[in-house]
Order: sequence, then structure tokens, then C-alpha cells
Amino acid sequence: MCTVEDYDEAIEKAGRFLRTRQNTDGSVKGIKPDTFWGYYTQPLALRGTGSSEDWSRANRCIDYIKKKFLNSDGSFKLVTEPRWKKKVVAGDLYAATYMIHGASLWERFDVAGPSVKYVLRFQDKESGGIFYRTKDPRFIDPSVTANGGIGMILTGYLKEAKRAGDFFVNLHNLQPDMDNRYLTIWDTKRKGLLTDYENVKGIPDSIQIRENPNNANAYWDSGYIMVFMVYLYHATGDKEYLRVARELFGVISKYKDFEIHVWKTPWACARLYQAAGDQRCLEAARTMADRIVSMQQEDGSIWSESKSSYSELQSDVVTLVDMTCQLAYFLSEVRAVL
Repeated sequence: MCTVEDYDEAIEKAGRFLRTRQNTDGSVKGIKPDTFWGYYTQPLALRGTGSSEDWSRANRCIDYIKKKFLNSDGSFKLVTEPRWKKKVVAGDLYAATYMIHGASLWERFDVAGPSVKYVLRFQDKESGGIFYRTKDPRFIDPSVTANGGIGMILTGYLKEAKRAGDFFVNLHNLQPDMDNRYLTIWDTKRKGLLTDYENVKGIPDSIQIRENPNNANAYWDSGYIMVFMVYLYHATGDKEYLRVARELFGVISKYKDFEIHVWKTPWACARLYQAAGDQRCLEAARTMADRIVSMQQEDGSIWSESKSSYSELQSDVVTLVDMTCQLAYFLSEVRAVL
């Protein structure tokens, strides 16, 4: 198991990598000026890397985002990444909710405020969840709803955040067989859980099956849900939210390859440990954090197995920066509870 010093070193190296990639105007070397996907996770990452330089770097990044990408209605200009044209991997509100979270932590409500108002336009009046696609109100996305809910709390929209939280309580309570399959997509037309993932197009890759092979489960959705439930528990004192987070962890932690997953789950396990004191959560968080440390390259960047080689990843700067930002932040969340 890695030591606290190992975590500190990895976090510092990741922060140094991000700082050296940033230009004086807040843009990033190697990322095209119209590519919001190369910027939306940076403010959150710079919050966790711990350098005295990060305040100015984060605000420089947010200033750049505000100037280049923020529309007057609070939405962000998005250009579809070439690697995503054949497959829908993220709803068109996903990046906005991540940005609201990061901007709020830096008290940049000039960006977070208008953006959260825009996102709230797509909160389903009946279920409380947020639509996966802005022009398709049929499906509710767990990632956007949970991260959007965190943004609502941080920007003062607690009533709306509770509606989103109650959506997940309802979703959890309606699970037909959570020991073997956890369903996370809500079909607004059916007013219930989507059970047929294979024959429906344009939905998130949100499958979670107990014996799903090759680390194929979308544990990031469970991670987002758990983090949001803990946020709501702290904001409201309502133990029902904490119950859902704890029960979800208890179920998903028994699923195949959960312990080696690194997207959102280390963050979730750390926050849940902090809220509930469950040692199993801390052990899971540290196992995942150790895996993140093992992924770090000499230059400080962090990458997963989605590219066949590091040289290939270096040619895709958007993914390289985004991976480093997210994984560095999750690592810093685990470090914070030790």
C-alpha cells in the first residue's frame, strides 16, 4: 500500500504537469481553442493539487473558459470530440455540471451561477432528475443529475438539490435485483427504471452487472451518486441520503472489479468514509488511490488503459489533460481523509 508521502508526491507532480501546460492567457498547450473538453475539469483538479500557484492558475483557467466558452444563457460552447462521433459517451450537460462544481469551489459564481440556472431548466419536474440530452427529455442521466446536484448545493439551490437527491432515493428503492444488477437510467415516458439497455439507442453507458467482465461496469455512476448523497446528508442532516450511499456501496463493492476502478469511485469511498466512518470504504478508497499512483508517468500526467501506449496518449492532449485532472482530484480526495 502506498504511503501518505507517496500520495503527496503524486498529487504535487500532477499539479506541476498541469501548471507547465498552461499558457499565460489560461489556454493549454496542444489543445485547440474551441475544445471545452480540455478545460472543464481543470479548476477542480487545481483545487486538489496543493500548490500556492494554483489559485492564480485556476482563476486564469476559469477566466479563459468564461471568455471562450460561456454563452449568455449559461450554457457552454461544445464541439464534439472526433473520438466520440460513433458513440455517445456523455450528455451535453455533463461538462457544465463538472464546471459548476469546480468554479463554485473557487467562489467563481460569475460562471457557476448562470450555468446552474441553465442546467436547472432541464430538471424533470416529476422525477427531479436531470435529462441526459437537452433535446431529448426521455432519459435521466445519473452522472449529470448527481454532479448537477452537487453544483446546486454549492450555489445555494438546496431545494432543487433535494429533489435530485430524492430521485436517487426513489431509484435505489425501486431496484428489482440490486445484488446482481444496479439500474441507473430512468425512462421518463415509462416513469420507471430502464431495464432494456441493449435495444435502446442514445443512452449513457451505464450498465452495472455483478459479474460483468473486464472492468466493464460503469461504476462512475455509482460513485457520483454516493458523493452526491453524502453532500446532501451534510447539507440537510437527513440520514436517508446517507442510507442510500451506504447501501449502494455495500452492494456495488461486491461487484466484479469494483476495487480496481478509479473513475469517481475513490472520491466516493473517501467521502463516504468521512461521513460514516466505515473502514471498508477507506480500504477501498486506498486500493483505488494506489492504482492511480501506479498510473502516473514521469512527467506527472496520469492515464488509464484506454490508450494502448503513452506515446499514443500524448498525441491526444485533451484526453491526457482530462485524465490527469480527474484522477489527480480523486487522489487528493482520498489523501484528505488520511
